[in-house]
Amino acid sequence: MRLVPIALFASLLCISPLWADTPENPDIEKLSQALRIETISHDDPANRNMAAFNEFHDFLKASFPRVHAELERERVGDYSLLYHWPGRQQTSLPVLLTAHMDVVPVREGDVWAWDQPPFSGAIAGDRIYGRGAFDNKIQVITLLGAAERLLAEGYQPPTDVYFAFGHDEELGGGAGARAMAKHLATRVGRFSFVLDEGGGVLEGTLLGDIPGYIGLIGIAEKGEVNLTLRSSAQPGFSHSSSPGPNTPVTRLARALVRLADNPFDAKLTAATSALLDHMGAVMTGLDGVALRNRWLFQSVVRNRLASRPASNAMIRTTMVPTMISGSTKANSIPEIAEANVNIRILPGDTIESVVAHVTRAIDDPAIEISVKQHLQPRNPRPASDTGSRPYQALARLARTQFPDATFISPWLITGGTDARHYRVLSDHVFGFTPVHLTAEQLQGPHGIGEWVTTQNVEEAGHFYRQLFLGLEAFLRDPVSE
Repeated sequence: MRLVPIALFASLLCISPLWADTPENPDIEKLSQALRIETISHDDPANRNMAAFNEFHDFLKASFPRVHAELERERVGDYSLLYHWPGRQQTSLPVLLTAHMDVVPVREGDVWAWDQPPFSGAIAGDRIYGRGAFDNKIQVITLLGAAERLLAEGYQPPTDVYFAFGHDEELGGGAGARAMAKHLATRVGRFSFVLDEGGGVLEGTLLGDIPGYIGLIGIAEKGEVNLTLRSSAQPGFSHSSSPGPNTPVTRLARALVRLADNPFDAKLTAATSALLDHMGAVMTGLDGVALRNRWLFQSVVRNRLASRPASNAMIRTTMVPTMISGSTKANSIPEIAEANVNIRILPGDTIESVVAHVTRAIDDPAIEISVKQHLQPRNPRPASDTGSRPYQALARLARTQFPDATFISPWLITGGTDARHYRVLSDHVFGFTPVHLTAEQLQGPHGIGEWVTTQNVEEAGHFYRQLFLGLEAFLRDPVSE
């Protein structure tokens, strides 16, 4: 018999379940508490509880007293938080570290499929459960935790450090990260580098027959656009007993099939080419041979990458219908049938080229195609230079902190992060979540059963501590910018 009802009762009382282990690292308990605060980004503004963000702000202030006593804190965009940690000198460009406080909703029907209630923050064994555990409260807590302990030791960074914690990353970051980026552009100007979520130290089998773990540092990010496809009825055909040959639903269905039959061409970006070089150096068998000789086995490599959803997303602009609407009555032909198509744009493509491709593929002037502007369409984020001082320092730190990683490689972030808004502040924008991640863990964010391990909290906190202590290796002279 499952213990979910007991855990739910415990979460309602805002206490840890009785079977929870007592954590030694204070950040473990703080993350558990943070997960109990429902900072949910609902698509519908009417469903958003912004009081939860005020509660989260108060929680951070109580949990990290030295940070809030010694660092300047501002509220930006009403609910996002910007911290300023003054450095010893101003001869180097400042540094920006970012994360987000908001989480995606939990579907009502999924609650009972979780091993622990999604907003319980339950600590069971070596796992900490909760919506937002990995995406992305672990980084908020461990960043502040590392700063809190270094402040207690009297540490001051060599240059100014800023923390930017957005409140609407799951909605596109328009009111949070974008507002903070605009504020920082006016107040500070340029930054030495920006480090956000993304990547991590993943099981090598996620990308193929690779031994151990692989470290992935995001250097670029796909764009996104949502298109509405609309098909309208011809006058006089509204009852299902006498349908015409082209109802809105059949015409729309035909359009969606044409999109599925006409995918975007596969292309290798600089980030993916670098990753394939690393993979080829360690993979054995025919896959290793093909990767090391891509000039000869281009089609083989392309087909192998296309066979897995994760790697297929790295080599092409992807399209998928996510919402379809039609009639509200079983025996009535709808006057309008609509579909939302979510498109993730590979670097090299643009919103304009995507719309042109969709229009050509559907080849039906009766299908209206429009961009959903309110969902903040964006072009891909350009790649950051892997030969730069900040990237090289970040890769060295990752290799040192994760010696079990077979390799550390650049990576194309196939999802969306707040980092895209900060590209105006620096040419060196990276995404790296400094924890080991299993294939099982990666199913949780935005899904069922999100969790991190107590070891994840330990390793993230230690990584940020070492980053701060070795910050000089990352910095660049303002003149070089």
